[in-house]
Amino acid sequence: MKPGDLLADRFRLDAVLDNTSDFSTVWIGDDTVLQRPVAIRTLKLSDHRTAQVLTGAQRAAEINDPSCVHVLDIGRAEEFNTAFIVTAYVQADTLSDVLADGPLDAVEAADLVAEIADTIARVHDRGIAHGCLDPLQILLAPTGDAIVLGLGTALAVHHPERDAEMVDDVRSLGAMLYACLTARWPMPSSTGLPAAVRDGADLVPPRKARAHVPTPLDRLCRRALGETVAGEEPFDNAREFSVALRAHLTRSGTTAAQRLDRRRSTGPVTTLKGVRQQGRRGVIALIALAVSIVIGGLLLLGVQVLNSVFSEPG
Repeated sequence: MKPGDLLADRFRLDAVLDNTSDFSTVWIGDDTVLQRPVAIRTLKLSDHRTAQVLTGAQRAAEINDPSCVHVLDIGRAEEFNTAFIVTAYVQADTLSDVLADGPLDAVEAADLVAEIADTIARVHDRGIAHGCLDPLQILLAPTGDAIVLGLGTALAVHHPERDAEMVDDVRSLGAMLYACLTARWPMPSSTGLPAAVRDGADLVPPRKARAHVPTPLDRLCRRALGETVAGEEPFDNAREFSVALRAHLTRSGTTAAQRLDRRRSTGPVTTLKGVRQQGRRGVIALIALAVSIVIGGLLLLGVQVLNSVFSEPG
């Protein structure tokens, strides 16, 4: 398939966004009927996984959640030996893009992952597991809110192992929190982030991987990753994990209203990455101003010295 190809006499392929999968490709395209940009995932009809993914996309289309990218259409294009899933196209940084600049602070990390866990809990309520949750599947809207991608590829709908897949989603949420706290990814999947540090076969806890991670948040992260910590069982439910994160934030002294104000007070900055970049620009500007003041002071001192030399008699 190539740019310009038209699927179902409606959806035109424009450019490849992601071709890292062994059986599907993600394109940016156009809905030529409604004249709007869309994302199109094409899948090989000959692959045994395609039928299951299409079933997942069909169920995902029932979800009308502002925190999920909507599935708009599914279909087959026999002439290209392909099936396709069409979703809304959202132009925004992924969480992986943001974390490439470094970890978030503990409050940002807990608040963001709690929001993602809330979304995944609502998806689980509909009997759907995400199945491939990682920082590449999270977009950050202009408000800083998280939008979940990838529901169109959920493999666990009506699957005998659906409950296990939902637990896997919780493990991925734990990995997401680990990544937000350390800017390292603790799972085998590729996200563009460096791999988490290990001590032999054991994952180094977030608190040891990065200074100043609060102990309670470290423990919540490890429980979501599947550990029993201080006698407390692992989280197996996305909503329980979200509730625990919000309780931690409340105990740490930040209210939901304060966290919302914090996100909305960024003005023209559209993402957490932008906030960090704006902060760096501010620091650079202050340094430049300080250097200018020092240089100006030295020049003034030099002029005064010269004046005193030439004004001395004789």
